[in-house]
Amino acid sequence: MLYKTLLILHIIAGFTALLTGLIAMITAKGKKLHLRSGKIYYFAMLGIGLTSFPMTILKPNPFLWMIAGFSTYMTLSGYAYLKYPKGQEIPRKSLWSPILGLIILVTGLILFLEQAHSQMLPVAITFALIFGSMLFTDSKRILKKMPLDYTIIMHTHIGRMVGSYIATLTAFLLINIQTDPAWIIWLGPTAVLTPVIIYFQKRYTKKKTRANQLT
Repeated sequence: MLYKTLLILHIIAGFTALLTGLIAMITAKGKKLHLRSGKIYYFAMLGIGLTSFPMTILKPNPFLWMIAGFSTYMTLSGYAYLKYPKGQEIPRKSLWSPILGLIILVTGLILFLEQAHSQMLPVAITFALIFGSMLFTDSKRILKKMPLDYTIIMHTHIGRMVGSYIATLTAFLLINIQTDPAWIIWLGPTAVLTPVIIYFQKRYTKKKTRANQLT
């Protein structure tokens, strides 16, 4: 009964995240619709994470554990970067976040490799490298007290939020579509949406540069 309830809430949060995340990506950044859809997306993604972890305990699922940790960390950190004051460093107390992320990554990777087919090894390595690089970057910025400028904040915010959408879309496709080999679905959304991340990162960096030149 508990698992079924969590599953229903998980599905509702998932569909909400897929819809509002798409709206946030295609609407003008900084405008009311983008901000509202982005906030709903943020809470929907938290709902996915909060339901995923107990579900993996009730019915062990390394895939769900790995995707939940990956997407939840990106959502939390992507939103947090937008709230950090420009010109200041990330508070030292925030170090708990990448440490917890590392525990989730290592645990999920071990469980995943024990149960998954060998053809999924490239997928596990790819996600582990991406997740690990984020944890390393955040830890480095915190420990070295690196001040955050506009470029760092926007690059990280865009990359993490779209990245969490990629993870959610990947999970949705894996559940509903079967391919041979399976890694096509695992890596497909990443291959398609990564250029979107790069596009928006460059666009808003250039916009800020032009604004600085005019002042």
